[in-house]
Amino acid sequence: MTAVNLDISSSFVRTSAKAIIIRDGCVLAIRHDSEDGDWFTLPGGGQQPGEPLTLALQRECLEELGVPVQVRALCYVRDYISANHEFNAEDPDAHQVERMFEFTLLGDLGAAQPEIPDADHFSLAWLSLADLQAIPGPASRLLSRERG
Repeated sequence: MTAVNLDISSSFVRTSAKAIIIRDGCVLAIRHDSEDGDWFTLPGGGQQPGEPLTLALQRECLEELGVPVQVRALCYVRDYISANHEFNAEDPDAHQVERMFEFTLLGDLGAAQPEIPDADHFSLAWLSLADLQAIPGPASRLLSRERG
């Protein structure tokens, strides 16, 4: 069994919420551009102190997608500790608990503009569930069935 470092003097656990939006066999993702190539995240972000989690996700989606969303069901919880992952050199003390909810879009993404454009967000992308299911790990387990 691996020893766990319980020194919390220099770190904290960040809480975030992510949206799982599936349409026509694809999941909506935000594509980020970096020197090492594109990478993807689900829409969503951090919860502010005193903010209910579902309202945080509605706010984040409006900021990132430019359309309102309806929260449906909690689907998955991810306890991300950077020391256990490939990005530990970049941010070795990161610890984030992500809750991923099923969502419905309440507007048209085609004409939407994010409320708060983020320079880090490159574009929106619909990723094929079939392609994601071929990748071992949490994405394939999370998206093992379409959630209309």
